This record gives sequence, structure tokens and C-alpha cells, in this order.
Amino acid sequence: MTIRDPERRIRVETVVPASIDSVWDAWTTEDGIRSFLAPACHVEARIDGPYEIYFAPELPPGQRGSEGMRILAMQPPHLLSFTWNAPPHLPNIRGQRTAVVVRLAAEDEEHTHVSLIHTGWGEGDDWDAAFRYFERAWGQVVLPRLRHRHAHGPIDWENPPSQGAKGSSPPPGPSVTIRLATAGDFDGVGRVFAQENAHHAHLLPDRFRIADPIMTPEWYADVLADANTALFVAEGETGIVGLLMAASHKSGNDPIEQPRVTVYVEEVAVLASHRGHGIGRQLMEQAARWAEARGASSVELDVWEANESARAFYKALGYEMIRRRMARQL
Repeated sequence: MTIRDPERRIRVETVVPASIDSVWDAWTTEDGIRSFLAPACHVEARIDGPYEIYFAPELPPGQRGSEGMRILAMQPPHLLSFTWNAPPHLPNIRGQRTAVVVRLAAEDEEHTHVSLIHTGWGEGDDWDAAFRYFERAWGQVVLPRLRHRHAHGPIDWENPPSQGAKGSSPPPGPSVTIRLATAGDFDGVGRVFAQENAHHAHLLPDRFRIADPIMTPEWYADVLADANTALFVAEGETGIVGLLMAASHKSGNDPIEQPRVTVYVEEVAVLASHRGHGIGRQLMEQAARWAEARGASSVELDVWEANESARAFYKALGYEMIRRRMARQL
């Protein structure tokens, strides 16, 4: 009797220009993982050892990445298997566990074949969204960065490499639509604002605290109704994954000021699970187009000195320092 196998799985593979021992170290040592997979991690290369990959180490515990994941099997330098979980933007299944199997085979002394299989998927909309997310992530981001690491050196996490054909576009990821927010986006916008609030509370606990609720329906309605404010959202397959809020200001009433129109970016945020795919850049480009349409001479924003990744992001977009706000602690 033939039994139909209902199991679906992600399978991706590549050839890395490095020895099998070097590629093995990249997957199984903390230095190796930080060189291509994520900026921080906690890994112990042993059976049932932790395999926690922190894609967003600045976020509070539980939202940083593969927290709680464990190594299932090892056969150096050929086999590594570990548990995996859904990204934070899929909370209904984040507590579930899937399994990833990485197999290495030496093609010669300087080239290694890498295959990755991700299995253990459930059924339903959230499971389908997670499957699509990792189908892109493993094949279009992770393995290309593994090749990049061995061809060009460790990843600079302040400015991760592009993966376009000519190195000019961001790593392929979940496709999004940038549009103005509507009343029906309240929950999705709140989810992004809440994660950004948690990020700032963790980064600067002396200045920020967790707000509950993060916003009210009245405040949200006022934002949507304000003719001088634009709230843009990035909508993906799983809902709202990013946002940008900007406001237009006219100066010149003060006799010492030149008359001008400025657009100020009040908030820009992307869910940690969707960073590194150019969504923030698309939102900032949309803000620039909105500013130009309103006759603005510049787009301006503030950024905390402690937020190094944000400062690097804005600098890469062409933003320059025009003033500093200083404080003396008492």
C-alpha cells in the first residue's frame, strides 16, 4: 500500500566558497553565527545545548529571535539539527517548535555544499504565513549571507550586505505595500507601536516605560483626521509590519526664522521579524515623496545617541547631523 506523505518542508541549498570545517564553525560557534546569521546569540555546541539566535538583541526577552531553541543532533562536520520557532509577529504559534536540519558536504578543499531542510509545519493561516516567511528567509537572506561571509568577510550588522543582482538592492524578503493608514489598521498599528515602545524602554529605561495601552482610538482618529500629518503603513501577508508617521510644519512666524516648510518624521518602526529587507527604506522614501508634494525643503528627524543601528540607517539614507541636544545629569 502506498501512503501519501502529507509533510511539507522547506528545502534550500547552496555552495559556499570555503572548507567544510570553516562552514561548520559558522553554524556551530558564537563567533561564526555572529559573522553571518545574526548580531548576537547564545549557542553551546552540544546535544540539547541552547541554539538561541538574536536577530534583534536590543528588544526585550521573548522578542529577540530563537529564544529557547535547542540543538537536537550533531555529527561534526556534516550534520546539525535544531529546533526553531515562528517570528514574534505570529504570537499564536510562536510557542510551537519546528525542526531545521543543516547538512554539509565537501565538494573540494575550498567549496562546501550546504543543504537546509525546515520541517514540522502545522496547518492554518498562521502556519502558512510562517512557512512563506522562512521559505524566503532561508533561501534569499540566510544562505546568501553565508556565502557573502566566506567570500567577503563577516557581516557588518550596522550595514548588512545587499543581495540584489548588482549589490544595490536590499535582501529579498516579504513583499509589502506602502499606503496611508485607515481606521481598520488600528490593531496592526498598535502592535508595531508597542514593539517600538518596548525597544525604547529597553534601550533607555531611565527615559521610557511600557505604555498600556500604547494608543487610544481617539488619538488614532485624530492622527488620521489631521491634514498636516501622514501615517503610512507597510502591509505584508501577515498584516501591518511597519509604519511611519510624519508631520508638516511651516516656519517663518518668528522674525528670526526663514519661511520654510519642513516635514518631521515623528515615528518610523518595522517589526523585528521583518527588518533587513528594505521596508524601513521604503517608508522613508515614501515620507520624502510626501514632503516634496507639500513643498517641503527638507525631511528632519531626531535619533537617540544610544540607538546606533538607527543612526547608521539614517546616515545610509543621506541624513546629516544639523544640531545636537545635550543633557547634564543631576
